[in-house]
Amino acid sequence: MSNKIRLSASISSLLILLFSFNHCVLQPKATKKPSDGSENTQTQSNTNNNTNNNNTGGGDPDPGDPPPIVLEEVDVGVKNFEQVRETMAVLTGVDPNTSSIRNTYEDLKTQLPTNNDIKTFLPAHQVAVTKLAAEYCDELVDSSALRGGVWPGFNFGGTPTNSLNANGRATIINQTVDKFWGVGTIEVSDRNAALVELQLLISDLLLNEDNNSTTTRTVVKGVCIATLASARVTLL
Repeated sequence: MSNKIRLSASISSLLILLFSFNHCVLQPKATKKPSDGSENTQTQSNTNNNTNNNNTGGGDPDPGDPPPIVLEEVDVGVKNFEQVRETMAVLTGVDPNTSSIRNTYEDLKTQLPTNNDIKTFLPAHQVAVTKLAAEYCDELVDSSALRGGVWPGFNFGGTPTNSLNANGRATIINQTVDKFWGVGTIEVSDRNAALVELQLLISDLLLNEDNNSTTTRTVVKGVCIATLASARVTLL
């Protein structure tokens, strides 16, 4: 069951990540238009460029030059390993020095982002972020003292039939998104798309599972992991 939770949460997290990355806009470098009387300057610039091109083999790019995408600027960054850990601790209320959190973090530290450059973010980083989120969510959901701060009024002792009916699902999803992503911080279309994916995740996690309170808590953990590991949390 544990593997199923992690796999489903990872897939859902990556889907939500796509909705968030539409804000990672490349900023093209501005091109200044020549002012009046600057034709001579522009001509001189073109002459210099042509000379440089002739010196480099007719304008062919140097194989050692970085690809154009690397030279572009982006308007967002990604949190590094320490920032990811501390952010998850603040959002969940779970002490990052809890043994399970600390041990998992030490194991994953080298797999988490090492800097804030979004262009260096790899799929392996997302996997590590999701694993760390899983540990935080395990601690959060299993703590009766902490989970009430995220999901007030939810019946964790109930069966999925009672606790995860249509109203229960909507409550869990909306409370999780509001807590981890903030209220009114994302566009309605992005939020609605994420809600659909989280509804599908709940359906997947309930499939062929026992109708008991353990399954209820497991489903909440899945929603927690997917939301906590998303780009809405890890982006700067």
